[in-house]
Amino acid sequence: MVTALIQFSQGASTPPAGQALMGVTGTPVVVANGNDAGVAKWVFEVIDVPPGSAVPVGIVQSGTTPTWSFTPDLVDGYQIQLTTIDPTGQIMAVDTRVFGVLRTSGGAVVLCSLTTMLGYVALVGSHNAAIRGLGAIAAVGELSCLLAAVLVMPSLWRLAETQQQRGGFEWALQAFRPPRHPAP
Repeated sequence: MVTALIQFSQGASTPPAGQALMGVTGTPVVVANGNDAGVAKWVFEVIDVPPGSAVPVGIVQSGTTPTWSFTPDLVDGYQIQLTTIDPTGQIMAVDTRVFGVLRTSGGAVVLCSLTTMLGYVALVGSHNAAIRGLGAIAAVGELSCLLAAVLVMPSLWRLAETQQQRGGFEWALQAFRPPRHPAP
């Protein structure tokens, strides 16, 4: 049976077929099918790109070449569709996935939290027991928020991404993406 299950790879990062991938700008991304058994033709189509991107929208490759590559040039999502066709010319399967590029902010989040925690820890040296308690509780609270921001939330994002029945994280990006209007 002919299937379509997009597999993105960028550098050393190659998740299993059927999963979206978060990557970076400026490094080529190879788009392939997870299983090419029985496929005679592959049609790669770019459905959506960030506004202002140089990556073309529309059918970008159609034929017997089983892979297509592009270089993301802006942050946001690149929605790619793969259609596989069997030897009789029948469309057998279609898969749509998003390759995402996020702005990096992890270092700034950690630095901000650490400086805030230092301020709270300074309160622990106070002679007043209430101020000491406030400093200790606030420092622990800030540490909890930091761990949630850099460990828990990315893990939850990854979990949502791997949910096959939801089609990756496309459902999450759709609400934040501006609507595309056709050119007049």
